[in-house]
Amino acid sequence: MISIEISDRKQIESNQKTVLSLEYYGIHIEDTKEQVLKILYYFSVPEKSTIEIDNALNDKIKTADGLIKIAKESLTQIIIDSCKSEFNDDEEDEEFYNDVKNNISEYALFYAKVRKGEIWNEEMGKAAIQKITDEIKNNLYKQV
Repeated sequence: MISIEISDRKQIESNQKTVLSLEYYGIHIEDTKEQVLKILYYFSVPEKSTIEIDNALNDKIKTADGLIKIAKESLTQIIIDSCKSEFNDDEEDEEFYNDVKNNISEYALFYAKVRKGEIWNEEMGKAAIQKITDEIKNNLYKQV
């Protein structure tokens, strides 16, 4: 199973940026669970989005199917980058990581739910990011 504790601060920051981007797009990671040799990701997406961004994702973020693809691709990349970071792997291990990416269902399963009737917009995206950053800032729990 690919369950690791990340200690590389840059990787933690990169993962946080990715999760905040997903939230901005309306992709809410609802839960993660560990199952024998796999991580299960549960997330939800709006039925549609009116957000406009200036990159290749612009067309994908308009529909639930596109958002589901973005979530799966982003979470897969987080898994791979986190492993590379923690194991200090170099380029000779790229073949292994390409195999993980191409066969991600051996390591992680993704479950998506479409929030029917919800049309996501920029204001909702900004509010989602604000909510998460407030939760991080006001976190009363400390790692022990």
